[in-house]
Amino acid sequence: MQTALIKCAIAPLYQNPEHRMASIDEVLYGMKVELLEERGEWWYVRTHYRYEGYLHRHNLLFQSSKICTWEQAERGIIIKNHVDILAAPSYQAYRLACLPKGAQIIRLEQPDEDGFVKVGLVDGRIGFLRKCWLKAYVKSIYEDEYEKLRKMTARLKEEPKFLPSVYIDRILGKNEQEFRDSIIKTALSYLGTSYRWGGKTTLGIDCSGLCQMAYLLNGLIIYRDSCIQDDFPIRKISLQQKKPGDLLFAPGHVAIYLGEEQYIHSTGKNGRDGVVIESLDPCKENYREDLATSFDIAGTVF
Repeated sequence: MQTALIKCAIAPLYQNPEHRMASIDEVLYGMKVELLEERGEWWYVRTHYRYEGYLHRHNLLFQSSKICTWEQAERGIIIKNHVDILAAPSYQAYRLACLPKGAQIIRLEQPDEDGFVKVGLVDGRIGFLRKCWLKAYVKSIYEDEYEKLRKMTARLKEEPKFLPSVYIDRILGKNEQEFRDSIIKTALSYLGTSYRWGGKTTLGIDCSGLCQMAYLLNGLIIYRDSCIQDDFPIRKISLQQKKPGDLLFAPGHVAIYLGEEQYIHSTGKNGRDGVVIESLDPCKENYREDLATSFDIAGTVF
């Protein structure tokens, strides 16, 4: 299997091998992709979250030695909206890169007395950033450990009653309430972000991108689009069964339920553009009738 690393901050993924169209997704710095087919200057790829499309080759690092180093290294994940990777442990140093939330770097040393951490980039360059901007790498965030566990238990015919909740407990080490709270906290960190079709960062994000990143950054891969897909850890429930952290689905749209009839989502509707909190309650000022009457099912991992 041929693989490559994303070497630019945000790599747009296209449905067809051409730039003059909207991207269908964004693959973030340090993510690994499987190379399926070469087509001129483009590669048809599969991401670790099983989404497929075309990436231009200038976004990709192909060197096997650097990919091997990357996979074996201690990594961290950017948790601030956008972070400068500096050439020296000083804000006055020049910028090597600017990376979005969700990007990966190699963590090389413990923080110094000023809180700067020495880090490695995919191309081998060395930089520095603040410790508080990093989260420890969890393999399940960038490798589909749930899918591996699902296949293993299917072969052994030992799959628990509902595998995702078992996965969250045993693999991620969180109970249900902790996981739900983490999903909401992460989703709220994108509040105010503008809407971008196919977007997945605080430069712009769409509805399913927001939901996927809220789950991905907490160790669970869900389907990239606004529907429930087989073999991903979301199951259908009624709207009456919804709890905070669950997903709300309408035709072509998805949101995260916050509790007390509130939900957070990314919308391109005129006057409400971007990531906003709205209500299912017609008595509330932020009630949105077109969506409140369109949500037909909810989805949960519990």
